[in-house]
This record gives sequence, C-alpha cells and structure tokens, in this order.
Amino acid sequence: QYVSLPLVPSNRSLAKQTWLLPLMNVCKQWHFTTRALFYQSALLTNKRKVHWIHEHKRILWLDEVIAAGRQQNLKRLQIIIAPSDLKSPEASTMLLRDALDRCGPLTGVREASILFVHNDAMRPYLSYKVPEFEETAGLGSEADVMACFQKNIEEYVALFNQLLPNRFAFNVCKTRRYGCDPLETEMAERLFCTLPKLLGSRICHFMTSNLSMSKQLIGDLDGISLKRISILQPNGLQKYIELIRRNAATLEMLQFRHVTTVSVAKITFNGRKRGTLIYPCLKELRISSCTGRRSFVNQPECDPFPALKSLYCRGPFPFSAPVVLDHGRKHISNLGIEVDAELLAILDGHNILEAGSFAKSNRVSLGWNHRNYRPRGDHANQIFIKALNLSGAAGTVGNTYLYVDDFTESVLPKITFSNSLCLLNLEGTYLTMNEAIKLLCGFKNLRVAGVSLKDDSEHSTLRMPAVDELQKYQRELKGYSSSSLQLLNVRHAEYRNVRRAAEFLVLMTSIVTSIST
Repeated sequence: QYVSLPLVPSNRSLAKQTWLLPLMNVCKQWHFTTRALFYQSALLTNKRKVHWIHEHKRILWLDEVIAAGRQQNLKRLQIIIAPSDLKSPEASTMLLRDALDRCGPLTGVREASILFVHNDAMRPYLSYKVPEFEETAGLGSEADVMACFQKNIEEYVALFNQLLPNRFAFNVCKTRRYGCDPLETEMAERLFCTLPKLLGSRICHFMTSNLSMSKQLIGDLDGISLKRISILQPNGLQKYIELIRRNAATLEMLQFRHVTTVSVAKITFNGRKRGTLIYPCLKELRISSCTGRRSFVNQPECDPFPALKSLYCRGPFPFSAPVVLDHGRKHISNLGIEVDAELLAILDGHNILEAGSFAKSNRVSLGWNHRNYRPRGDHANQIFIKALNLSGAAGTVGNTYLYVDDFTESVLPKITFSNSLCLLNLEGTYLTMNEAIKLLCGFKNLRVAGVSLKDDSEHSTLRMPAVDELQKYQRELKGYSSSSLQLLNVRHAEYRNVRRAAEFLVLMTSIVTSIST
C-alpha cells in the first residue's frame, strides 16, 4: 500500500491509507480521529506528467482533499516542479492559483516538500535526450524564454507563500540529471536559486537531498536560524558544513546520510586557533551510511555536544577522539553506534563502554560496523556483554551483526540481568534455541524480544527432531518456563529446512509459555 516517490522524504505518507477507511465507520469519535489521519498528507503536481510514479492512482492528491472538504486536516504538502512547468505564464501558476481559489491558504500545513525534477525524469520510457527548445514553440528566442521563465518563477514564489503561510519545515530534493539540454540546465539552476524565497523567514526545519549548495545560497540563508537540518546524499558537502556551522548556536537536531567520516568530524572543528565549535542546543545527532576511514586530525578537544540526548551512527563512527562519548556518558539517554576493532581499542583505553558507564541511558544499541567482517570470538562476545551491561536503567537494548561464540560458558555468566529491560532486539546475531531461552528468561520484566535463531551445531540435520530429542530439551529447560515475555519476533531462523525450523519454534513457545504473539 506504499507509493515510491524518488528522493521525496516521508514518501509513504502520500499513499492513501486505505486501512483507515473501515475505522471511519465504527463510531462518530473514531470517524473524526481516523479522518484527520487519512487526510494529513497530499501531493500537488501536474497529473499528466506523473506516469513515472508507480501506482500513482493510489496517491492522495490535493484536489481530492479539497473535494472532500478536508483541507483543514492537511499537515504536509509535497509538490513536484519541473522547468517545463515554468516556461509559460499559464502553466507555471495554474496549480497553485487553482488551489488558492478553491480553498484559500492552507494554514494548517506545517511541512512543505518540493521535488525538483528534470524534464527527462518525467518520461523515463522515452528517449533520454531532450530535443532543444522542446515545448517552447511560440515563446520566441532563447533570451525571451529565459526572461519569461524568470518572471514566472517570481510569480510562483509569491503564490507559494500565499498558499502555505505557516510552514516551518521544508524538505527539498532534486532528481539526478540524465540528458544534456543546456537551456533546461540553466532553467534548473535559476530555479534552485529561488530556494531562500521558498523557505520563507519562519523556517526552522530544513532537509535537502541530492542538492548542490552554493556560496550565494549559503549567504541568502544567513538570516534564517535553523533548529533541524537533515542532509541526504549531498553534492558539495563542504558548503553544507558551512551552513551547519552558521547555525551551531540554534541547532537541536542534525542528520547526515551518505557522507564521509572526515566531513562529519569537520562540523566540530573551529580552526586551529579557535579550538572546538560547540553546539549548545543539539539534542539529537543521527548519522547513517557513513563511509571512509576515521581521521585523527581536526578532532574535538572538549565536549562539542553538551546537551546531546540521542546519538545514532550506522557505519564508521566519525569521531576518533574519545571526548564525544566520554562526556556523553553524563547526558546521552539514547545511544546506538557501530564499532570496529580500532574504535573498540580507543574506547576500552578510556573505560568508556564499561558496565554502568551510561547510567542515564534508557535505550542502548551496540553493533559491529557491517561494512567490515562480522567479528567472531572475543570481539563479538565483548560487544554483546557491553551492550547489555552498559546501563542498568535501559528499557531497550539492541545488538547487531555479531557471531557470538561459547555463549553459555563465556557470555551468559557475565551478563547483569537488569529488571528495567522491557525490549531486547538482537538483529543479525544468531543464537540457538537453548541460548535464546536462557537469555530471554533472565530478564524478569522483558516484554518484547526480536531474535535470530540457528540450529544447534551438534544436531544440524535435515530430519525432523525425534520425540525423545524434544523431551530432552523440555527437561533441560524446565526451569526457564516462567517469563514475562509476551511478544517474540523471530527475524531469521537458520535451519536446514522450514519444517525443522517450525518444530523448534513450536517447542520454544511450549517451553516459554508466556509468549502470546
């Protein structure tokens, strides 16, 4: 039931949430609640040019929302713009003017998303090269076309500001360029230069994907104090680093995706003489798909994020200086990082991942950087134990991509079974049924668990387990029947065939009788 829109954030929200429709008929109260959810996101674009959106008939369009009289429920509006839409005066403003005429300003919309697309992206099944001056017949010379185009942009921006006067979150994306029409390329560049006017003066949340940031654009954004910045697949990352630094005093959330470790580390570097750049209000830092080797230069000398509450990093951790995690032990409540042998040695040298280090953390997840090999033996066992013992107050703990060896003898006795743990997620870390039961039943208040199971190496076979074998398991694990676990999510079951896996899953639920789902 989801629609795929390239590079548009929160694209799943565009699909018609058909599962909500039956709930509207339950009662009057449910009708009002589900109706608000159903009409909270919509798309505005030229329908004749969206055959490239898969299953576009299942998208919730703005005119459908207006026809139903539910525009007051709209919270997010996503718009698709192509240079060809701004070539003629009529086509450029028709959609916005029509929306204004039908429903007036959408005062309830708080988040606006714009996807800049090239004309060739609108018709992928045709020739990739756009014929020169296509769709410009009757508009005069190239100079006349560009003059008209600039005027239309200004009118478009004015109508955009009228339609969405109360927006404070802005997402902007751009499709990749295929084809080689120089006129369209110039139009696209002029279109991108209007970004500050589209942002407006009230914007505090800014997300960009696959967009080049220029010095002029950085200067135009100088008067805006941003609280949240998300940078996905950036072009010219150094300019984005400058944008982040300029908003260091006000930033509360910062997100990176598809960036290098060196680039991320630069956000805290304030020059050799001025030392570390401090982000006094930053509460959440998220880094995913980070690549490259960790640098040991331009690292922070003091805590750059004194107010940080949530730190997530998938891929190489960018900070080689231990100061970020060392000081973070006092204030980080949600921690999720992937380590490698080099980082593990650095952190162990400062006792940063010792038991109880992150005493205030209520959510902890440690894993191995999956771009490297999965660790076996000591490294895997260390990380597994550290994650479970890092915070006695943690309500959620996760472990990812580990090969744990000798679990019963080397790992289980070293685990401190916290009474506060309610959710345990072991993604990509395989345990036998025996090991999983002994681990899960050790936590007296555990309610939800996600595990990956593997066959016992001694009995790995294609045959079904015999009756005496099942009875042996039941006798050995009889003392583990009492548990608070209610929901068990078996992510993977690595058995020689499906029937054998099913037998062990049934056996597991018959032993841990508290499992209801």
